[in-house]
Amino acid sequence: MENIYNPDQFSIEREIIDTSKDFIWQLKIRENIVKAGILINCAEFERAIIVLNEVLTEDEENIDALNDITVAYILNGNYSYASNTINKVLAANPGNEIAQDNLAYLKSRISD
Repeated sequence: MENIYNPDQFSIEREIIDTSKDFIWQLKIRENIVKAGILINCAEFERAIIVLNEVLTEDEENIDALNDITVAYILNGNYSYASNTINKVLAANPGNEIAQDNLAYLKSRISD
């Protein structure tokens, strides 16, 4: 009978380290999204876009970052970037209400 436990395949220490690294990575992503939200609320759209682009470099499909960067683009007058980003969100998640609301708002801004 072969040995079921193989320490080379599983290590609780390695599992804890990997889980901790993932948690820290996710925490950093969330912290930057919150920071960008504060910057958007303070009308610091360019700075928010920089922070959100850092998030998207780490996690290019982060829906929260994509929706927030859309808002920053709209409020900064970058309508083509906003439209492209909304389309990316809706392609990944067609029912995303935030992206749909952003699209409706963007259309109202363009038609004004």
